[in-house]
This record gives sequence, C-alpha cells and structure tokens, in this order.
Amino acid sequence: MRVEERGSPGRLWGRLWRDGRGDLRPHAEDTVHLRAVMAWLARAQDQAYPAGSFGYHVVKGWDGAAAETTAGLIPTFLRYAHWSGEADWLRRARAMGHWARGAQRPDGAVVGRGRRSQPVVLATGQMVFAWLSLFRFDGDEDALRAARRAGDWLVAVQHADGAWRRDDARGVAHTRDARVAWSLLVLAEATGGRHYRAAGESFLRWALTGVGAGGWVDHMATVPGEAPSTSAIAHTLEGFWAAAVYCPAELAEALRSVVFQAMEAMGRRYLGGRSHPQLPGRLGPGWRARGRFDCLGGNAHLACLCLRLDECRPRGPYRLWAARLLESVARHQDLRPGHPGLSGGVAGSSPLWGGCSPGWYPALAAKFAADAWMRRLGVGETATVG
Repeated sequence: MRVEERGSPGRLWGRLWRDGRGDLRPHAEDTVHLRAVMAWLARAQDQAYPAGSFGYHVVKGWDGAAAETTAGLIPTFLRYAHWSGEADWLRRARAMGHWARGAQRPDGAVVGRGRRSQPVVLATGQMVFAWLSLFRFDGDEDALRAARRAGDWLVAVQHADGAWRRDDARGVAHTRDARVAWSLLVLAEATGGRHYRAAGESFLRWALTGVGAGGWVDHMATVPGEAPSTSAIAHTLEGFWAAAVYCPAELAEALRSVVFQAMEAMGRRYLGGRSHPQLPGRLGPGWRARGRFDCLGGNAHLACLCLRLDECRPRGPYRLWAARLLESVARHQDLRPGHPGLSGGVAGSSPLWGGCSPGWYPALAAKFAADAWMRRLGVGETATVG
C-alpha cells in the first residue's frame, strides 16, 4: 500500500534556510503536537503498510519497511488508541504485529533494514516489547509465542559475560541493549521463564562494569570511537531505569543510582539556569559536548526518562528538564499542513544536516516525541511496554 508522496521543494528549502538561521517556531499545546506527530506516523506506516517505514529523507523520500521501527510503533499506537479512543490505531498496531510475525525468522530473530538484512539484537528486543504489548492489550497468544521465540534467540546468542556482540551493530557490545535486557525481564515476568531473567540481569551487570565518574557509561556509542548521540544515551539510561523494577534490590539500586547521576550531570550542565538551554546532540566522557546540534529524537527520549524520574522524585528538577527538552522538539516541529514528509514529523537533527540521522525525519524520533507528550498528558504505559 505504498503511496509515494512528495511536497513542494520550496517548502523544503525554506526549512533548510530557517535551520541555518536557527529560527524556532512557537510551540502549541501538547495535544496539538501529539495529534500532528501521530498523523505523520500514520502516513509513515502507509508508505510501507502494514509495516512501519524507517522515515522520510528530504532527498530520497519515504523509506521502506523497518523491523525496529515497526516494533517501536506498536506500543505507541496502542497507547494512543487508549488515549484517543480511536479504533483505527488498534487496527494499525495489529496489522504491524501480524506483519512482524510473518517476517520473524524460524530461529526467532528479527532482521534489520536494508538489502542484506541480518538478524539484529536491538530490533529483536524491541519486537519483544511489541508482541508483549499486543498480548497484554488484546490477549493475542500468537504474539506471546512470537515473543518467546525472540527471547529464546536472544538468550542463545548472548555472550558468557552478558553482552551481545554477535548480530549487533558492527559486531561490538553496546549498552543501549539495556532496552533488550529490559524486554527479557518483562518477558520473564509474563511467562515465568527464568532463563530470560538470568540473561537480562547478566547484561545489566556487564553494563555496570563500565560506569565511571558522574554516571558516565562506556560503550554507549553505536560506532566505536565516536561520542554517543543523546539517542543512544537515552536507550541506555531508560533501559537501566525501567529494568530496575524487575531486578533484585542490590542490582536495582545500582542501576537507579547511575541514572540519577547521569541525568543530574546532564541536567545541571545543559538544562538548568539558561534562557535558551541546549543539550548537545553528542556527548563524551564527563558529559562534555561533542556536537553543535540538537538530536531531537534523543531529546524526546530523555524527556520520557525525566518524566519517569519525576514520578519517583516529584520535588526534583526532572519535570522542568523534561519541559525544556520537549520544548526543543516542539519548536522544531512543522505544524503547517501541506508537506506529507515534513508536516508533524520530527527531524533527526537540528539543523537538519546535523550529526544524528542527517537529512532524515526518522519514525523513531517521532515515536519518542509522541511517547513523551502522552506521558506528560498522563497516559502511562497502560497495558503496553517499550
């Protein structure tokens, strides 16, 4: 059901010109931004229906189906269905879940995007969230069986020290796989599978061996030797925080301590006490800036985490920091109708050619923005996870 949609080139060049000048748009109510970004996500799904498209590129147009994107959209669509009461979002989530089961390999793995797709640990872990959400929301036993097969594959390819290196990006371990560990712990809770719990805890203990001063965590970068984007940092820290709920007390306390230290370091340095605060799109050890751009998906994801922390410590600065991070996303979101690839979407970077998905409006950036706006509107996990 792919429909190629292109907007006016003048609209695009106007966006690039405004980015170059650093122009920002006034932001609206959360519900306005949320409805706009969800409309964009629906268009993104329509380009690769029933799966979810990776996103929109300002030169290449809409991209094709991507398993990790599809996995991320399912819980978000289910939450939005719960909030809006609109049944079409449930239909869309079910269609994505059905597509994903058909695309799952016999060994349980989920493949990445591209012509030479290989099984990917992170995409498989995110799909566990998606299938568990469909099971919780719908009682879909086929989705639960698919989640089990995915979990079994993740356990089988895990290294003895707890990390995943085989079938992950560039063959190296990444602490962003904390989200994978979290998915296994949720799967263990749903099924009673002790091997899932053991695998999840093993990864988290490995990840904690790389924690340094101020909550800095080694191996957060997608590409070895590069400074991690705030998107990769958010994957790591939210994974730690959410996984802690399912862990023994000592491990849970260690994970939460790292998250508080890390967010305090970033928040105090970049998000507090400024009239126009900016969190750099890449950070290095000691939380030093390594990029002069905003990673908008990372900002949205970290806003989700700050809102989680606010639920634990409501008198802290976390809701303010979430507001500032979300404001940066809202002020760069184009709310004007007319361009199907830009209207309502969230760019990877600002400026658009920055160091986080340059030229792209990635669906996962829009997903985390939608999650953050829903969380601030009081829509928690409901029956979903991930």
